Amino acid sequence: MVKKTSVVLLLLLLSCNSTLAKDVDISYKQQVSLKKYKQKTSIDKPKYLKLFRYVRTSRGGYYVRAKVTAYCIGKITASGKRVRVGYIAMPKEIPFRTRVYIPGYGYAVVEDRGGAVKIRNGIPTIDIYVKDYYTAKKWGVKYLDVLILH
Repeated sequence: MVKKTSVVLLLLLLSCNSTLAKDVDISYKQQVSLKKYKQKTSIDKPKYLKLFRYVRTSRGGYYVRAKVTAYCIGKITASGKRVRVGYIAMPKEIPFRTRVYIPGYGYAVVEDRGGAVKIRNGIPTIDIYVKDYYTAKKWGVKYLDVLILH
């Protein structure tokens, strides 16, 4: 088994200078362990984050500034489920079943899309579902820092 320090040194060597990397003899076992180490240590960000301005949290989520509005009309979501409190509409770039925390609303799941739900200037629009018209009117339009979880 290859020690962790030797793997890190090989990674540095391979990434820094390609001419030096050609001169180094690496056995097949070391190459395999190097690939496994790269796979374990790489953290892949969701592709949709390229569209936003975001801040990464230490626990794996992303804070995004979003325009949050409320709606109360509808029976079926774009994903085919019945609407209920806790379901939200987000742009098509964010996949269904993504968990989101919205201050003042709580945890929600992306299960819907909308015509006006788009990304403008790096700021996504989020529609939250509420029970009645008066609650939606009271919510209005808010710009909040929303936490997107995986």
